[in-house]
Amino acid sequence: MRIEKATPESQGIPSSAILNFLNKVNEQKLEVHSFMLLKNGKNIADCWWKPYAA
Repeated sequence: MRIEKATPESQGIPSSAILNFLNKVNEQKLEVHSFMLLKNGKNIADCWWKPYAA
C-alpha cells in the first residue's frame, strides 16, 4: 500500500510549523531516525537523518 502525498498547506498546516518542529528536534540533539507526518491519510512531510534512509 502506498500512502498518498500532499502538501502541508493543502491539509491546513503551514510548512513553517513543520520546519520549526524539525529545527527544534535538531537543536535538542534528539536521536531521531526518521519522521513522517500524516493528516487525513496523506503524507504531508517526511525525512530521515543520516545514516538512515527511506
